[in-house]
Amino acid sequence: MMSAGTAVAILTSPDKIVLTQENDTNTVGTEHTVTATVDDADGFIVGATVTFNVTSGPHIGVNGTDTTDANGNATFTYTGTAPGTDTIKATHIDPTYGECNDTIVKTWTAVHNIDSGKNFSTIQAAIDDSGTFDGHTIVVDKGIYTENVDVNKELTIISESGNPDDTHVQANNSSVHVFNVTADRVTISGFDIKGAIAPGKAGIYLDNSSNSTLTSNTVASHNDYGIYLKNSEYNNLTSNTVGDNYVYGIYLKDSDYNNLTSNTASNNYRGIELYSSSNNTLTNNTASNNVGSFGAGIYLEHSSNYNNLTSNTATGNDDYGI
Repeated sequence: MMSAGTAVAILTSPDKIVLTQENDTNTVGTEHTVTATVDDADGFIVGATVTFNVTSGPHIGVNGTDTTDANGNATFTYTGTAPGTDTIKATHIDPTYGECNDTIVKTWTAVHNIDSGKNFSTIQAAIDDSGTFDGHTIVVDKGIYTENVDVNKELTIISESGNPDDTHVQANNSSVHVFNVTADRVTISGFDIKGAIAPGKAGIYLDNSSNSTLTSNTVASHNDYGIYLKNSEYNNLTSNTVGDNYVYGIYLKDSDYNNLTSNTASNNYRGIELYSSSNNTLTNNTASNNVGSFGAGIYLEHSSNYNNLTSNTATGNDDYGI
């Protein structure tokens, strides 16, 4: 009874057929059509009014009305604009028995594992799936994703557009890192990341992660730390914009042999700080307008030795440039 993109809810008088439910899955940006069939003991009902409402999910409040055709069918079509699961309720007022209704569940997916071919409504679901293995690539369609993401597999996680202006990941829990990376060889690219406001929490946190790549992300506004590396080595941070965070833009602690290239760290307390971190290379970074007591553009402290700083720009900072 169901074709691609169409789910069927059967509405009958309360004393007739038991209501059935069909579930369906589509990708964000496509249309979904719900068909409600109204009948009674004598057959299909023509000209009956059916009201459709999305009662929960990312499209809550979307609604429509249609009248049944010669086959007793009324339809409702809407376009998915955000990932998640909708509950759609179809209602008909029977003149004899009163209201009859049915609900269907519609899942909109916007996260794709291009290696397994599976689709998901959240980034975390894609990572946790039993069919997601080290080396897989997860592509995230543009939209807003409210979640805290634990990356414990060696994955490439990229936005489909490559543009952080249209692909946003914001913390569901502001007391937890937005991206918490505990695996090696992880790539995160093309996201706007914010919302980890609790002390010591970061937009992207690398914990004992090596050979990972963070590139072309905007980790700005309402994180305590923008990008935080702890006990992490041989990582590449390239072309990230890290600004308006409460404490540090980019912070390395006990992290050696990392490359920071062409990042912009502005309007934080300190733009880039290395703490007990050695043998790192910083090239062509801009660290400007970082403010506060002892505010600094690029700041090295506590036995941060043998670092190579080349062609970096540090202007307009409160106390220290470099």
